[in-house]
Amino acid sequence: MEHDQHNKKKVILVDDDREFIAMFSMGLAEQYDIRAFSSGQECLELLMTRKFIPDIFFLDVHLEWGHGFDLSKKIKQMPAFQKIPVVFISGDSESYEEAFNLGAFTFLPKPFDLASLTGIIEEAGQTDIVVDES
Repeated sequence: MEHDQHNKKKVILVDDDREFIAMFSMGLAEQYDIRAFSSGQECLELLMTRKFIPDIFFLDVHLEWGHGFDLSKKIKQMPAFQKIPVVFISGDSESYEEAFNLGAFTFLPKPFDLASLTGIIEEAGQTDIVVDES
């Protein structure tokens, strides 16, 4: 069954492993509207246009150009993205505590299966996001 692109949940992935990006994108493209980037700068450039507002971010902790935690901080400085859940992914479980200190929705250790991703995306979509308008 083909889904209408406009009704799909929107997902952003940032990971410097191009094979992982391909697996992630191909595995989830039928169910979700995926934007995948190998650098945080590319992701930030898209976000600044506000043409794509994701329902969830998946950020690799260790990136070639820097750190996924730093990217998350930059994203959260933009009011339009402050309440959007962030999932940190890493082969390094030592990053777990810092991820949650930064407000991660969850931490996903590599390797993992696509069913785990689907479950997280659906769970994040059911979370009530309260916008503080004061």
